Amino acid sequence: MQQKTSTALILDYVRETKLGVGDKLPAEVDLARELGLSRNSIREAYARLAARGVLVKRHGIGTFVARTLVINDFANRRTFWGMIEISGAKPSLSELERDEVEVEGDLAEHMRIQPGTRVAHLRWLFSANDQPVVLIDHYIGPHIRTEGIDFEKSHNLLAALADQIGAQAAELETSSTAINVAEPEAEILGLEPGLAILYGFAKVHDPEGRIAIVSYHWSNPKLFSISHRESVAMQQLRS
Repeated sequence: MQQKTSTALILDYVRETKLGVGDKLPAEVDLARELGLSRNSIREAYARLAARGVLVKRHGIGTFVARTLVINDFANRRTFWGMIEISGAKPSLSELERDEVEVEGDLAEHMRIQPGTRVAHLRWLFSANDQPVVLIDHYIGPHIRTEGIDFEKSHNLLAALADQIGAQAAELETSSTAINVAEPEAEILGLEPGLAILYGFAKVHDPEGRIAIVSYHWSNPKLFSISHRESVAMQQLRS
């Protein structure tokens, strides 16, 4: 199992102790003792987080939380809305586009439909305290009816379509990678084009094997971090 970095441990500490914007972190020596790290590791991690704008150091006073960071806990499959709430920020959702598009290329292959087929498309922007965090494009299978569904009230596409998909037996496939963000997505997220960001892909298979939803998302690295938690068999580690 990969060990967590000192930066990740500090972010965990901020989340678990429910520190908010403006709250002061412990002195380096105290946090080093609490987390079982060297003071040097804490100092360097504080500096990295300050460079990202997550923390701010006030000389002679201490280190403070400068910005709420949304933690993506893949293990618990939380929604973006839920992750923003857990971070202590106020979530909001803006529907930027709602239309029909003709799918081609990789998207048609992912959806297992003929190129040129028209499908419903939604572009959503999740924000934390009015700061853009995640931009997401949803493409909905042609066998799914979208008329009359208020997606904005649900802020969870899978839940909104659960009756049609059979969500209890649906299978969710996800992957993510780092990319350099293109100009259109960078502008929406308030980032410099070309910045390295997390790019994600999700596909929902319904119980009959059809593809109900394909989604792509771009995450603001200044406000978004990843966390993964799993159990460890201590016996295996000793062997």
